Amino acid sequence: MINIKDKIDCDNNDSIFKISIRKHESFEIRRGWLHKGIRYVDSGNSFSDKDSDKNVGDKLGIGRSMVKALRYWLKAAKLIIDKNNKQYLTSIGKIINEKDTYFEEKGTNYLIHYLLASNCDDATAWYWFFNVYKELYIDKETFVEEFIEFIGQQKSKRIIEDEYNCIIKSYSHKSIDSIDPEETKICPLSELNLIQSLDNKGKIYKKTSPNIDDVHPMIAYAVVMDQLNDESKITKFTNKKNNITQLEINKLWKDENSIGKIFNLDRISIFRIIEKLENIGVIDIVRTAGLDIINIKKQMTLEQCLEEYYKMILEASHG
Repeated sequence: MINIKDKIDCDNNDSIFKISIRKHESFEIRRGWLHKGIRYVDSGNSFSDKDSDKNVGDKLGIGRSMVKALRYWLKAAKLIIDKNNKQYLTSIGKIINEKDTYFEEKGTNYLIHYLLASNCDDATAWYWFFNVYKELYIDKETFVEEFIEFIGQQKSKRIIEDEYNCIIKSYSHKSIDSIDPEETKICPLSELNLIQSLDNKGKIYKKTSPNIDDVHPMIAYAVVMDQLNDESKITKFTNKKNNITQLEINKLWKDENSIGKIFNLDRISIFRIIEKLENIGVIDIVRTAGLDIINIKKQMTLEQCLEEYYKMILEASHG
C-alpha cells in the first residue's frame, strides 16, 4: 500500500507531509451546520481558539464542544480561510452563500464531498478512504490497520476508530450507532449514497455508486477542471497542432481525486457523465487508435463551474 510519506505532502510537492486526524472532535457534519457557520462568518464574526468559548456556541445554537468541529469542517471543505485568528469566506463559500444559502441542492453536497475527499492535508482519512483504500467492503478492523499503515505513524487505535466512525456516520444512513430521530443530527452527505450498510449490526459496509442522474454534469466538470488546473493532481497533454487540452478518459476513472475515485464510479457511469458533458458543449469525445480521450472545449475554474451549475438548475426550475 502507498504510504503517505511517498505522497510527499499529498502531492503538494513539499518535503514536509501533513496529517490531520480527529480534528472533527468525533462530530460529523450535521444538517444545517455549514449554513450556520457560513452565515456566522459572513456577518463578521470569528471562531475563538478557546474550546470552551460558550458565546460562539450560544450564537450558533450548538454545544460548546461542537464549535471546534464546525470550524474544522468549514475549513476542511474550503468554505473559510483563517487569517490572523479571524475567518473569511473563500470564493467557494461566497458562491454557495449567495446561490444555495441553506445547502438545499444535492450538487452542493456533492461538491462539499469532493472538497473533503480531495483534501489530504486537512481531511487525511477522507482522502485515503476515497482515493487510496481499494477494498469494496469496509469493516473497522481493516480500516484501522490499513490507515495506520498509510500514515506511517503509530496512533492510538481509538483515535483511528473515531475516523472510521465519523466517515461511516457521515455517509451511511444505517450507521454504527442507532439512527437518531432528530433530522438535524443526520449528515447531509449520507444522501449521496456512497456507503451502504450490509448488516443489521453495523459492522460491514460497502462503497456504493450514487444515482448517476444525481451527479450534475457541471459538478462533475468542476472536479475535472479543478484537477486540470492543478498540475500536481492529474496528467494532461496538449495537442500542439490546435493547442487543445486533452485528457485520457481512463484518468477520470483511475487517478486519485478523479470523479471515478471521489464518487465511486465505474467506467460505464463515467462515460454517461462524459456524454452529458459533450451534450452541454464543454468537451468533445475522441475515439482513435483504441485510446479514448476528451478535448477540453471550455476552460473553466471550479468556481465558474459552480456558478454555471446554479444557473443551469435555476433555468431548469423555471422550465
